[in-house]
Amino acid sequence: MVKVGTLSIAKNLDSIRNKIDSFQKGPSKNKIKLIAVSKRQSIDKMLEAVKAGQLDFGENYVQEARQKRSLLPKEARIHMIGPLQKNKIKYCPQTFCSIHSVHQLDVAKALQKKYEASEGSIDILIQMNLHRESTKSGLYDYDALIKFVEEIEPFKRLNLRGLMTIPDFNLGRLQTGLVYGKMRDYLNKLKKTYANRYDISELSMGMSADYEIAITEGATMIRVGTAIFGERD
Repeated sequence: MVKVGTLSIAKNLDSIRNKIDSFQKGPSKNKIKLIAVSKRQSIDKMLEAVKAGQLDFGENYVQEARQKRSLLPKEARIHMIGPLQKNKIKYCPQTFCSIHSVHQLDVAKALQKKYEASEGSIDILIQMNLHRESTKSGLYDYDALIKFVEEIEPFKRLNLRGLMTIPDFNLGRLQTGLVYGKMRDYLNKLKKTYANRYDISELSMGMSADYEIAITEGATMIRVGTAIFGERD
């Protein structure tokens, strides 16, 4: 992949934002948040993105996110989009605005305990893995999703906002669209079931190669990295 210089980051962001705007006027009426996936990207590239108006970033590793958090302006927001280890949860309150990858009860319990101690709360999304890929994390189906939501319902420090998925990169456009459509259906069912308990509205799906498909199928958050920053450092 061709490297993207810092002067091109603003142009790349403008191009993606224009595409988002065209979808918001067309097939999708959702308000879509662009999350710039900055894992293993330099802080200089991230600061260039901030200059271009980008404030939401996605990170996969807690230690890397912590280091970057201290160098970013206060108004920037970091979303945890990778697997979260229990021994790193102690760093979450000062690092992340949301966690997109929750799907294990022990992790949810540890998050609840930490945010109870810090007298705060955290927005979470539940990760789904509808194709049951061994290399990816997440719950497999709607029954597992409902069971998990019931298990975390007592955890008042966790604000359930929606769902996240990362489909197999090799599925092709049609199958990818079907996965995203099923995620949309799951979210709509979840909204109805838990309308009195949670403010559920977010669907985090779609990356550089398929975010347009994701938007068409109802994504409210897209996670784009290489199309903004180029290859990783």
